[in-house]
Amino acid sequence: MFLRAVSWQAALRAALPDVRLRWLVVVRATMIGVLVSALIPGRFGEPAKAYLIARRAGDTAKRFPLIIGTVFAQTLINLLALAILAAITIASLALIRGHASALIAAATVPIALVALVVTGPTLLARAKRTHHPHLSRIVRWLSDQIIQLRRGLRVFTQPRLGAAAIAAQLAAWAIQTLAAYAVLYALNLQGQAGLAAAAAILLELSWL
Repeated sequence: MFLRAVSWQAALRAALPDVRLRWLVVVRATMIGVLVSALIPGRFGEPAKAYLIARRAGDTAKRFPLIIGTVFAQTLINLLALAILAAITIASLALIRGHASALIAAATVPIALVALVVTGPTLLARAKRTHHPHLSRIVRWLSDQIIQLRRGLRVFTQPRLGAAAIAAQLAAWAIQTLAAYAVLYALNLQGQAGLAAAAAILLELSWL
């Protein structure tokens, strides 16, 4: 959790250069987000932790979509981590036999979000031309939210902060994988299941 907080703070610093958020504030929001996700299905912890940081940053309503963008930046790094785990898992095909469709389905959601963020403003710009004033206002609001969300990805345009965010997030995944292997070792299963099995377990649990 501390490493994930380090990664997120790098993304927040890139997106909010005018706001100084204390490290412990980001750590606390990260842990609260994990707790909410553990208690409530549907990954509600992600918007919950973004809301906590938005309150600290001031002008909650305006900052919230921007901070959601920083959470989305972490999601993109998670995709890289999951790709690495999948590569390790595929080396042991017996572990994922029958699970290929689940992995494909799980990857579809974040990929669809990436497509929405990239193409959304262009599509909504065309929709703004509608002659219905109420619909036009809704489209304009959606366009503004997506633009703010995209600004949350600024960490990838700043090499130093981007490298810190990626390194910390991948390190967090590495520790989780080693923790899964430690459980297998404690159960005396290391002879039948090695790091590939630990990667497969973490890959499966990531989508629950």
